Amino acid sequence: DQHHDDGDVVILSLQLDADTTVDIRLQLLAAEAPRAAEYVQALAATGNAEETCSKCTLYRGEPVPVYWGSEDYPDQFFDGGRWGPPY
Repeated sequence: DQHHDDGDVVILSLQLDADTTVDIRLQLLAAEAPRAAEYVQALAATGNAEETCSKCTLYRGEPVPVYWGSEDYPDQFFDGGRWGPPY
């Protein structure tokens, strides 16, 4: 079940497993990413995630750190490594 809020904010209800559903609130940046915003709004408007996006993966948006990929840090994703979330 998904639903749309007002303006550039969309609330998606995500089923994490058989017993756990969480709501996430997304602030869309339509001016910066109009096609992505349009897609997320359309996804929310359908109200049927299983038909529309049964295997979607959502990532949080964050800036890439200045050290990302630097050989001065360990070649790992965790414990201070040079790689991080999928930037």
